[in-house]
Amino acid sequence: MIATLFFLAVVNFTVPVTAQESSVLQGSVVDERGRLAVRAHVSLDDARSYNAAATTDKEGHYHFVAVSPGPYRLLVSAAGFAEFTQRVELAASRPITLGITLRINLREKVEVEAARDNLTAVTIDREKVDALPQDPRLLRRRILQLARAAGAGAPSIYVDGLRDTGRLPRKESIESIRVSADAFAAEFAEPGQERVEITTKPATDNVHGGLNFNFNNERLNARDPFALVRAPVQLRDYSAAFSGPIKSNRWGYF
Repeated sequence: MIATLFFLAVVNFTVPVTAQESSVLQGSVVDERGRLAVRAHVSLDDARSYNAAATTDKEGHYHFVAVSPGPYRLLVSAAGFAEFTQRVELAASRPITLGITLRINLREKVEVEAARDNLTAVTIDREKVDALPQDPRLLRRRILQLARAAGAGAPSIYVDGLRDTGRLPRKESIESIRVSADAFAAEFAEPGQERVEITTKPATDNVHGGLNFNFNNERLNARDPFALVRAPVQLRDYSAAFSGPIKSNRWGYF
């Protein structure tokens, strides 16, 4: 009889202690714009014996009941976002609410955009621009040839976001050329029409300049196989370009 009463007393004493030692971690997960992160994967472990995982509900909430208080590692992951990890200290009989903000995975975003560009666009950087013709008429012709090779039929040309009016900038002032073959991209003003986007250089800190001279005559050309003599031709093309800063990295002249 005495042993039975002692056992019941021990049970009545230990049960509340066990319940009292349970720890609760809860909260919500959102992105940088405050939108709920639904079905985000959340895990909690103490690096020993406790390891639990959960998924945020339609309200972006998560909830854990740990066996005992102490240090834990919280890990949150979702598609398109950078992984979030934090060390939390859980206390006994006191729920802890922790709001989590996920940041966009910039590397993944860049890789997705790069993959999209590889399929729908061709970008010519500054090093490749140097290999293009110096003459503005030949430059336009070569750009249109590149556009047609990329799959564009009759592309429109834009310079720094403005529609080209028939005069391209000098080659020395071009930073990059982007030829897009996606006729239905959302950023295009003309639906169903491809385009070439030319970006010019910003103002620099130093003065730059260059001289150019092209020469050609009939002695440098092959004879037409159906003609008895070479057709007479004479070409002398002079050009010069100078640029420099008016206000560093803001205004410049060309």
